[in-house]
Amino acid sequence: MRVGIRLSMAGAGFLLGALVLGAPREAYAQQGAIGGQVVDQADGTPLEAARVILTGTSQIEATNREGRFLFRQVNPGTYQVRVLRVGYKPATRSASVAVGETAALLFSLVPAAVKLDELVTTVNVGLDGTTPQFTLNKYADASAPVVVADGIEARLIEAEAQLQADDLPGMTATLNGIRQAFPDLGLADLAEPATQAEGVDLLFAERAFWMFATGHRLGDMRRLVRPAPLGYGRPVDSVFPQRHLHQGRLVRPGRELAYSAGRGEQPEFKRVPRPQSLKLGRGQ
Repeated sequence: MRVGIRLSMAGAGFLLGALVLGAPREAYAQQGAIGGQVVDQADGTPLEAARVILTGTSQIEATNREGRFLFRQVNPGTYQVRVLRVGYKPATRSASVAVGETAALLFSLVPAAVKLDELVTTVNVGLDGTTPQFTLNKYADASAPVVVADGIEARLIEAEAQLQADDLPGMTATLNGIRQAFPDLGLADLAEPATQAEGVDLLFAERAFWMFATGHRLGDMRRLVRPAPLGYGRPVDSVFPQRHLHQGRLVRPGRELAYSAGRGEQPEFKRVPRPQSLKLGRGQ
């Protein structure tokens, strides 16, 4: 009787293992792929190191020396594939994926007169395997000068003055004017916010986009939480990140606290006692 039970359980375990091992193969059989090549429109030269993004997914590939790329294990459906390459205008193509087939795409990129895509180039995904990771190419090297104020910031300051004067249509027009000045980015016009709070969200989102890597972001976050008239009175928890430390304590950054503690602001970590070494005698 016991032997029969053991054999039955072993058989069930074998069947379960077969099902688990067989599931991925069956899933792969229901998928397709997207492949193609990226070339220079002028002479057809293959473009290496172009970043190819399968929108709506976390899949990002880079072209090889022949300018080719391939997305494997793509579920059936229609996708937008976007290509970014330093020195060229971005391009987007539509691809329809069928089971067991590879959709082929050819991208002929046009050189960009204004190399706006040299600011930020998508290279990979983050450590979570989902969030896109970006490499900053805005500055040639560590000694390159950092522009902290330019015409874009002047327009953003103008937009904020319009926001504080309750002129939401004027603010929206100013922000859209900035976008329209850079047609190579392909940015759509912004819709006018319905409320003052939505206007604040829109303005600071545009500030974060246009002044990326200029050292303004933390100051903007502080201004969001400061009370009026110096700020916008947003709750701290809605602006600054909240995270737990390994000892279970919750870090709540205050109005004037940066992401990490600076000099003289070391956190109070509890000292963990060192475990005593075990002394074992012979035979133990």
